[in-house]
Amino acid sequence: MTHRPYWRSVLAAVAVQACLGSSSFATTIPVTTFTDAVAVDGFCSLREAIDAANTDAPVDTCAAGSGADTITLPAGTYTIAIPGTSENANLNGDLDILGSLEIAGGGTSSTVIDGGAIERVLDVDPLFAGYVVSISDLTVQNGNELFGGGGGISSGGQLTLTRVTVTGNAVDATLGDGGGILNDFGSMTIVDSTISGNSAPGSLGGGIQSNAPLTISGSTISGNVGGDGGGIETEDTLTITNSTITGNRALGYGGGIEVSLGLTSLANVTIASNVADDDNDDDGDGGGIDILDTVDMKNSILSGNSDTGIGPDCNGTLNSLDYNLIKNTTGCSFTGTITNNITGFDANLNPLSNTGGFTQTQVPRLCSPAVDAADPAGCTDSLLVPLATDQRGVTRPQGAICDIGAAERSASDVDQPRALNFRLSGYKRVRPGGVLTYVARYRELDIPNNLTLTLPDGIYPTLVFPSVVSIAGNTLTWFDVKIPSGKVKVKCFADLALVPGTVLAVSATVTSEICGDVGTAQAFTTVITPGP
Repeated sequence: MTHRPYWRSVLAAVAVQACLGSSSFATTIPVTTFTDAVAVDGFCSLREAIDAANTDAPVDTCAAGSGADTITLPAGTYTIAIPGTSENANLNGDLDILGSLEIAGGGTSSTVIDGGAIERVLDVDPLFAGYVVSISDLTVQNGNELFGGGGGISSGGQLTLTRVTVTGNAVDATLGDGGGILNDFGSMTIVDSTISGNSAPGSLGGGIQSNAPLTISGSTISGNVGGDGGGIETEDTLTITNSTITGNRALGYGGGIEVSLGLTSLANVTIASNVADDDNDDDGDGGGIDILDTVDMKNSILSGNSDTGIGPDCNGTLNSLDYNLIKNTTGCSFTGTITNNITGFDANLNPLSNTGGFTQTQVPRLCSPAVDAADPAGCTDSLLVPLATDQRGVTRPQGAICDIGAAERSASDVDQPRALNFRLSGYKRVRPGGVLTYVARYRELDIPNNLTLTLPDGIYPTLVFPSVVSIAGNTLTWFDVKIPSGKVKVKCFADLALVPGTVLAVSATVTSEICGDVGTAQAFTTVITPGP
């Protein structure tokens, strides 16, 4: 796809101060039915509760709103069922919020607002009046916006999401941006939340597309798919702290983040395992982050991202504020301070999982170079405010120095076992008295490994690489193996007494000294053939 910033018309008028109602006493409006209805039936639906808050008038059994009201949602699934006509009066389709309001659920796993795949789920302040809206402790899912942006949520006001999951939402491939969220005007703050599994495959921002100031903390953006900006596409100020951007895919540029316009500030952020140019058409760079404007980064991880072109972890110019871990700097140039950056080493993170807190994280493994490697003066956000905890709420630091990235490794963290990528090859046939070679290859882990190769009887090593090896009988062991090629090679001699037709099996094992990972190659067999 074509790489393009999303230039949109910016409203010339400044948003007016939101009117909070005629009374200083806000109303709490409890929802009493899961049904999406506006009817005199003795119940208060979510749509009716929003109407009551919007109009400051009673609707069926919903009490009249009065200023910045609170709608409470008990555990359950509230599915939108009235087909939408793209209006903004909360009559049908998406739920239109037209006033300052708080919506409080019972938890992301228990309270769900489901779009029913008929339109987006929530439209917050669609007329850009500057309303202040807070949504907490619920899940927004299954929105499907065909005529605009924000499959799950579109916001033109001042929206705060706290402990909210936005998942499984989508926009049309050509008509809208922001598969999960469109931050269109005003501002948005996302705290302790998860934006995952959303889709904007032909447009911008699989997880979030932002045209207004956006602040993210303690949150995870994962598994989203977009045209440019698999996780996030930003065209205004973006500030991310103690958060994880992982497993997102862009068909074009910026697998994790696409910075089109504005200043992006990253502090203790983990950006890992994202993919750019996912459609393999050779149009797209920056697997972790693609930079067209300004990015300040400190105490953060860029590792394990991929791209078929240039810039697997980073593409563009990054302003380093030091103490970052960037595995692959190809395609990335630097300004600022790079003295204590760690480059060329994998972050060695555990898979994304629930290890405490409100969101899933990728905790650094015991062998990770990110452990105890952040700024010795302490981890701080972009305003230099100390970060007392990590994304999960674990105290920083656990040692003398805090860790690079979103998660601080603690003594209670247990590494998940990981099989090493490892294989064995060699000669399939050899005659008695002949010379043969075996090669064991493994993925470089940037840490010491022990590799053991066991030869069958009648096969004797004559030349080994690396040459520092311990030999005990038929077993060769290389300790602290750390070779850029990730390979050991053994040249051998076959005993003259070997009988043709004999099948000899060679086996090899590689173990990580620090992480404890094990890789066992399938045994390789060599057949003794008749001599000349």
